[in-house]
Amino acid sequence: MTPRVRGLSLAAVILAIVGWRSEAQAGPAYSLGRKAECSEAAVEIELAFDRSTANDRLVSRAAAARRTFPDALKSRALGAARVTAVFYGGPTVALPKPLDVYLPDRVWRAAYARGRFRALLFVGRHSGQPRALFGVEGLPNDIDADFNEIRAALLRYARWREGRRGAADVAEAEKLLVTTSNPSVATLAASFLCTAGRADEILRARRTAPPGSPATQLPPEPSCPPPPGNCDW
Repeated sequence: MTPRVRGLSLAAVILAIVGWRSEAQAGPAYSLGRKAECSEAAVEIELAFDRSTANDRLVSRAAAARRTFPDALKSRALGAARVTAVFYGGPTVALPKPLDVYLPDRVWRAAYARGRFRALLFVGRHSGQPRALFGVEGLPNDIDADFNEIRAALLRYARWREGRRGAADVAEAEKLLVTTSNPSVATLAASFLCTAGRADEILRARRTAPPGSPATQLPPEPSCPPPPGNCDW
C-alpha cells in the first residue's frame, strides 16, 4: 500500500465499524471503540439500590402509570457509585461529580429488582473536569447478556493501549477483529488498530472474517482520523 493510499485508508473505518458517531432515537450514539479512544480512563462501577418498602412502592407506581424509572432513585444510586476496577488511566480514577449517565429504562428496572449492578464507564475531560462519555446507547452493564464478553475485550484493549503496540498486540487485535461476532468488541479491536496506524491489518480482517461478521462491514478504504478532532462530546 502506497503512502498516499495509506493516508486515504488511515478514510472510513471510524464512520463504519468504529462508529464514531451515528444518530439514534433522540440523540447520537457512540461505539465502544470511539468511547475507548476518546477517553483518558475506563473503569467498572457498581451501583446499588435501597430496596425499602417506600422505594418499592415508588417503582411500582411508576411502572403502573407507565412512567420512567424514578429519577430520585437513579440519582441516589449514581451518587453512591463506587469504582470496582480500573482498566486504564489509574491507579485511581475520579468519577465525574455529579455522575450523570444514560441507561435504558429496562436496565434501571432490572437493576433495581436485583438490588445492584455493574457498568463500564469511560471518562474523558471537558474544560478540565472529568466527564462521562456516552450517548443514547448508554453504558455496557451486567444486565445485558454480553457484559462479560465486552469486559474481557476491554481488559485486552487496556493492555494493548498501555503497551508499546508491538507485533504481538497487533496480531491479537487483528485476530479478535476477525473472529468476534460482537459489534462492540469489534469496535475496540478496530479502534486499537486504527490508532496504531495498522490499516493493512484492518483490510485483511475485512477480507478474512466469516461472512456477516462485524469485520466484513468495514469499508474497502478504512479511515482512522485520530482524536481529539473526532472526540466532540
